[in-house]
Amino acid sequence: MAGVARDAGEETVFLCLEASDLLLEPMCSTWELQQELVPYVLSHSLQHEDFLKLPKAERQAKVKILTQRILSGGETGAPSGDEEESPGQLRMAEALSPHRFWAHLRAKYGTRLGSILEMLQLLEPLLKARRVVVLRFEGEVDMVSASLILRASRPCPASVPMQESWQRDFVPGTFGTGSLNAWLQEVSSTSSRVPPLWSRLAAATEGLEVNAKAFALILCAQALSSETVPEAMAVAGRSFCEDPHRPVPCLSAVSFGHDFTSERLQALEELCAWSGGLSFNVDEPVMLKPAAEGLAAHLFSQVSDDGRFFERRRYYAQKQELGTCFMELPRLVKCLEGDSTPSVTPLHLHRRHSCSGLPALLVKASSLIDYAVPSESMLTVLSDVTLALAHRWSRSLRVWRIRRGLRDLVFGEPGSIGLDFEEPKPEGEGSTTWRLRATHPPASALKMQEGSELVAIHRVRVTERTVRSEVARRISSRPVSLTFRLPKSKKEVPEKEIFPMVIAEIVVSELREGLPPLKTAQPPLSTAVQKIQSAKARCTLQMHQASRLLQSVRRWGTMPGTSVPTWVEDLKVDSPLGRRWAKTASLDLFAREPGLLYRVLLFCGEAQTLAFAGRSCSCWRQLLLDMAQRSPRQLWSWVLRHGRSLSARQRIGFWQWCLGEDDSKHAAALMAAAAARTKRSETKRSETPEEILLGAAVRSDLLSLSRLCSGLGGTVPGLEVSSASMLALLDALGSEPRDSAAALIVDRLLQEPWHCQRLWLLSDAALPWLVMQCRYFQVIIAAQLPNLFRHFMGEGLAPELFFCAWLQGGVFFQSCLKAETQLRIMDHFIFERSFKVFVKLAVAIFTLLEKRLIGQDIEKMMDILFESQAWDLSQEEILKATFAVKTKEYTEYTYPDIHYNIELHILKHDNKHMHTPKQFRHIHILQQWTETAKWAVPSVTNLELPARVASEDLPGSTPQIMSVECELKLGASTAVILDPRTTLGAHRTTVDCLYIAGGSMFLMAIFLLYKLVRQNLLSDTLFLLFFILSALGWILMGLAGDFLVAGENWATKVAKVLITLSWAFLLLNCCCVLEGDLLQKGARAWAEVGWVNSQ
Repeated sequence: MAGVARDAGEETVFLCLEASDLLLEPMCSTWELQQELVPYVLSHSLQHEDFLKLPKAERQAKVKILTQRILSGGETGAPSGDEEESPGQLRMAEALSPHRFWAHLRAKYGTRLGSILEMLQLLEPLLKARRVVVLRFEGEVDMVSASLILRASRPCPASVPMQESWQRDFVPGTFGTGSLNAWLQEVSSTSSRVPPLWSRLAAATEGLEVNAKAFALILCAQALSSETVPEAMAVAGRSFCEDPHRPVPCLSAVSFGHDFTSERLQALEELCAWSGGLSFNVDEPVMLKPAAEGLAAHLFSQVSDDGRFFERRRYYAQKQELGTCFMELPRLVKCLEGDSTPSVTPLHLHRRHSCSGLPALLVKASSLIDYAVPSESMLTVLSDVTLALAHRWSRSLRVWRIRRGLRDLVFGEPGSIGLDFEEPKPEGEGSTTWRLRATHPPASALKMQEGSELVAIHRVRVTERTVRSEVARRISSRPVSLTFRLPKSKKEVPEKEIFPMVIAEIVVSELREGLPPLKTAQPPLSTAVQKIQSAKARCTLQMHQASRLLQSVRRWGTMPGTSVPTWVEDLKVDSPLGRRWAKTASLDLFAREPGLLYRVLLFCGEAQTLAFAGRSCSCWRQLLLDMAQRSPRQLWSWVLRHGRSLSARQRIGFWQWCLGEDDSKHAAALMAAAAARTKRSETKRSETPEEILLGAAVRSDLLSLSRLCSGLGGTVPGLEVSSASMLALLDALGSEPRDSAAALIVDRLLQEPWHCQRLWLLSDAALPWLVMQCRYFQVIIAAQLPNLFRHFMGEGLAPELFFCAWLQGGVFFQSCLKAETQLRIMDHFIFERSFKVFVKLAVAIFTLLEKRLIGQDIEKMMDILFESQAWDLSQEEILKATFAVKTKEYTEYTYPDIHYNIELHILKHDNKHMHTPKQFRHIHILQQWTETAKWAVPSVTNLELPARVASEDLPGSTPQIMSVECELKLGASTAVILDPRTTLGAHRTTVDCLYIAGGSMFLMAIFLLYKLVRQNLLSDTLFLLFFILSALGWILMGLAGDFLVAGENWATKVAKVLITLSWAFLLLNCCCVLEGDLLQKGARAWAEVGWVNSQ
């Protein structure tokens, strides 16, 4: 192994190390641990005199106590008893501390981390000559959890782990086992968890050239990790083949331990053989050296050719031909026709159909999802019992989780927590889970239901395999967070609403913990408030939008010296209307006066009339159906808002027109795929709705979907809810998923700018995108309903929870709206290509419920918002309130040390790239508002797509892009919205009490002034000063609560000084009274002494 390797200048080795707590645990079984424990305790106890002096019975009891302490205390556990011990007993307890016992086990049996470092030390001479990229990864044990969903997605603001904590690059000549171990010890102390393996490995290979040699050495220790699930590795294999210009790394794996199942070992072996690598399982220390020598001979041989890799690939390709493979992986080696063995064509030359079979594979994935264990951000909020302003919304989070059958308890004080648990029993003999049997103080005050199931301690799941010592060890830490699953109750939500609520918890936790609080005097809230206040000062919104539309048309004007309108200048010379104008140079009356045409159509208020008028002639087509211009879009938007709604027959055609793809080739491909699917369904089994939806997601964004699913153990968490949403939406349209028109609608909705693939959590960009949408809603509701938002903050209610759940559950806002109202909202969403309409809808619902929510406590408000059937709101009332909400066009987000300004505007260009200043980074969130030269125009009767449209009758148009532009700036500071409980104006009763107190003081001052005029006494003067200053102080405090912003200001400071000074006069009066009383008593006593002497 120490020989000179071949030239490694172009080789990159990705060293993947699992970041698991299991790495530091001794490699011994439970039986071996029990065999070591009692002899260890006895041998160390006999070395102390205090132990030998005890009687036999007490020695046996002491050994039992020390044994239980080691088992329950873990490595860092401390004595949990409250009894006092002598100095000698304390020294013996220190010698028998848990960390010394575990250190003894590590020294005797070794650890998985030690085995990994030993193997790397054997490979160090060969790795040192190459570029080594170390990737730390971490999956989840047994089930996918909220934490894994978060880590498998693109980083959110609160969960952005520093790349230095999970990735380290070693240039050639710098790799060393010692430096690697030092880095691992440094980064293991950080609290943030690292991402899963396969998506990060695929992303790390993106920058490599197609001919570069890339090796991946995967060292895994957790036998039940989600990374080694066969479905996850099958999806990962497809993700490596998506980009034909990226090399597929040669994967080799070494698993440590004897707990790996044969199924997972076989899946690892097949994945490595598929890519040309090897797979080993090391369960004994003596197997380290042979495994290292085998890897060195295969990966870093002195032979310069790559025949050994292709030999492995050819071997697996033959198994694929025979159909004896355990996993479904894409074909990498090309089989020529007539050849008995596959050819050794380079991998990047044959990667066809890499995504075939992926939808069916994801549907039958067997991994389960655990919705009970909280994520890191949620645990931070739930563990804070101080109810500080930053974490006060944890009250609504707790009630939210109780609604889905979970209860979170936090204990911060040392000592017993007062919970008795019933241990799991063998199957068929009783409960197979950890259940609450009884409660004692202090837990009895929490009113926990007996029989509740203990499901998690902190972020660690508790199962029937969790031993009692492990439960006791984790509960002994402080603070400790326990999650229980409650027995069924009437208030528990249905099963179909669980997943939207889980996603809402994750998203709002990332929003509230990752983004700074809003500010009243700083953007974005100040900008939104100004926008809304200016909108309230105008006339009705309907009249304002119509007048603004007509004014924009009037500003078009005419060419100088002629009556020809200026919109003719924008016509392309080669367009049908441009050629007609060049020949005749004549226009009809409405074309010369487009404002008159718009007034007539506004009066009609029908989308069907707009379509009919737009098809009547090429001039009107340009004025009414050219969506590249702003005015036609405003006209259609006004008619959809305030005009007559579309009929069921019209809606499908209207949606197809709005969803028209600018790339005609891509649209044709979608229709061909739908036709092929329909043809296959006639001959083979019918595709399920889940497979149809996943097929559309694969065509929309395969890379994003595969990265998410490979990180989640091959599971698609939102598949059930998203397929139900798709079916409900198509059912409301009167269509089926297998129809070609429905297939086109689903395909386009998943793409930009509608982003339903992100909404339904079918993309690794879903969570950060949802955080942005909830932030936008948070800004709008804070500006639109300031009093209600202050009340929410004071009571600890996060309205974003309901917005995200309403957006996720079923068809959008299905639990709040009737089917026809949902379709009308969807008309606006599809036409405007923005989720802003759903933000308006949510704000409208809170506006209509504001009077019922103000003044209620957190539990009552949550009950009102959950019981949508009891709202008693008419659908017309909801629509009217929705369209009356004014949203802003300027949004600002502040991340740690980075200032983001996001401004919505329309950028016009002529098929050219945008040039932006170098000091800004532009992120285009909404893109492609494009209408092409080949229009799909609605027909007159039912707005359906015509079969054929003559190209001579179709006008051209100028492409435009609607984008959201992020300008990244440094150094903007923000403050927070102050606690509404200190904003006295938000509590009318408190302000009134201040005025009453001041008035009472003033009346007492008038009474004392009248008394002082009749009889001048020093005490009355001091009392008068007390009441006058107190009255001034309390009245000034009330005025500050009415007219000034909460917090320290000049009024509150002066009021505090006056009130403090008034109490000084009261204290002085008391001192004078006390002094006078003492003088009187002294004089009386002196007089009595004089009388006695005289006698």
